[in-house]
Amino acid sequence: MFSIKRAIDQIHNTNIKNNMNLELNGLRGAACLLVFTFHCRVLSGSPDLRPELGLLFYFPLFGAYAVDLFFVLSGFFIILPYVKTQEKPSKKISLVTYYKKKFARIFPAYYLNLLVMFGVVVPLVLGFKYLSSEPGTFMLLAHLSFLQYMHPATSSSLGMNGALWTLSITFQFFLIFPFVKNLFINGKEKIYLFVFIAISVLWKYLAWYDMDFLYKIAMEPVSRFGVSEFTIRFFLSNQLPANLSHFAIGMFLGNLYIKSRNRKGKGNIIVRYLLRVVLLSGLILALYSFRVAELSVPPWFYLWRLCVAAGSGCLIYLTAIDGPIVFKMFFRNKYLGFLGNLSYEIYLWHVLILYVLNKTILINYIKGVNLFWLFIFLGGAITILISYTSMKLVSFMLKPMSKKDERKIIQRVKFFLEK
Repeated sequence: MFSIKRAIDQIHNTNIKNNMNLELNGLRGAACLLVFTFHCRVLSGSPDLRPELGLLFYFPLFGAYAVDLFFVLSGFFIILPYVKTQEKPSKKISLVTYYKKKFARIFPAYYLNLLVMFGVVVPLVLGFKYLSSEPGTFMLLAHLSFLQYMHPATSSSLGMNGALWTLSITFQFFLIFPFVKNLFINGKEKIYLFVFIAISVLWKYLAWYDMDFLYKIAMEPVSRFGVSEFTIRFFLSNQLPANLSHFAIGMFLGNLYIKSRNRKGKGNIIVRYLLRVVLLSGLILALYSFRVAELSVPPWFYLWRLCVAAGSGCLIYLTAIDGPIVFKMFFRNKYLGFLGNLSYEIYLWHVLILYVLNKTILINYIKGVNLFWLFIFLGGAITILISYTSMKLVSFMLKPMSKKDERKIIQRVKFFLEK
């Protein structure tokens, strides 16, 4: 019988055994929790949670921007093996090995999610005829190829699992990463950090005030639905080039992380504490920008997410590289670590589960804040159960089969064929 406590303890012990960075894994779990609470609030009708949560109501209100933290963390984790190979050239990672590992981590869980979405939820909500129609086929193909966020008609995933847009962006970055990674491990990572930030800012600016050619292409297939210019400009301003700054900050910090671990001394203590103060100030300013960004006016509007990315970088540095012990103690706890291990699966499943719950008859009688808490507890429990099951199933499928197991399967097949 499934025991959540046993599962948490088992995963925590495995993380320690594998020498995983517990702080960053917990940070990933915290980001996942923020995104989940944000979608719980949105799908419950965006009720006012201030009477219930006090100042904590900001977390579900702006929890979607934990996605920026995920982007930065992706850049951080993806560069680590390559920085390490600089020390041991004999352990260089081939292009084939890189893609095999990435595809094994991303594809099986993602396709399992699509199987449920297009095989069960879409037919129940839109009917089987939709799948055989031209829009339905286009929608399915866009998702199978991770290109759903490159077209405005498919970017919201039918409103059933809109969170998949970030996977489209991340997958595109994973594809180009082998061709840009050397920029961040050749000793010139500071220069290229600013180059990538400049590209992101320029893309944001052009997406809002220029790019008429791309704007017309993006608007054409959806104009008959009354889609506003703001929506299309926002769509363009969120493509991969606009998020290169996030991945670059992560790669820069990943490089710094490995160097800090290999450094014999810890450096001048005064400089370290001054740096902590600066980074803490940067993190506080990024959090405060949530409030300022409600104004949504240029140029702040297209620079704000860069500010959030920088704040995410400050948090990662203070958590994993050199920061107050309270940061490390908080993110090292095994419960956030459990969510961190399941973060990819939770991100895949949570919106789809909340969408299905929102379509049940029971939900028609529950509104506002009560619906939010129902989503938090019932939706959260279902999401964790399905995510854990998905992780275990994919792990089992990808686990190399022993010779003994192969012989058993062959014997059983022969038995049934002879019978």
